[in-house]
Amino acid sequence: MPLILETDDYGWMQNIQKSTMTDRCIIRRPATGEVNGWGDIVKSRKTGIETICGLKMVDRETKSTDGEIFDVIEPDAELRLPLDVEIHPEDEVEITERYGKTISPTIVFSVVRFPRVGPTAQVVLLRRKTA
Repeated sequence: MPLILETDDYGWMQNIQKSTMTDRCIIRRPATGEVNGWGDIVKSRKTGIETICGLKMVDRETKSTDGEIFDVIEPDAELRLPLDVEIHPEDEVEITERYGKTISPTIVFSVVRFPRVGPTAQVVLLRRKTA
């Protein structure tokens, strides 16, 4: 017999999911329409929204095929977010707290693709940005 969940069950599970998100991040969207004195589009970011999150760093793998060694393009991290947080592939994520403690310097990631959305949270894959 399949498990049937009530609406209240989802709310309870979403609250439990949020309570396990012990990190904080700022999600920044690209600013649009800004140009410099030469008429070139300037890449910049809006101030962004701060939210709770759950960051999980992922190990990269090196695989071998027929004697050739190559890096598999994989994300550097997975980020859990509450369902009510909007995030897109062109966004940038700055991690400001880990396990409730402020970190310095912060860690900045780019979003790999649209999030996977489940009944209690969403998960987005991230690539670490280099300076």
